[in-house]
Amino acid sequence: MKSGLLDFIFGSLEVHKLNRKEVTDYLKYLNEIITKDMAPDDQIKFLACKVKLNNRLIQLDKEKQV
Repeated sequence: MKSGLLDFIFGSLEVHKLNRKEVTDYLKYLNEIITKDMAPDDQIKFLACKVKLNNRLIQLDKEKQV
């Protein structure tokens, strides 16, 4: 899979600025594009992005509790 556009989108993504809706939208999209057929390097890259997005959700939850 050529991921030039995806690299651009997710490479320039400022996760710390996203709100809950944006984070969940990106996570849904990543769940759709990450497949077993994707090159392992691409899988790793996009799974790492999923981790960052999930960490942002945790951060938003903590901020909500304060």
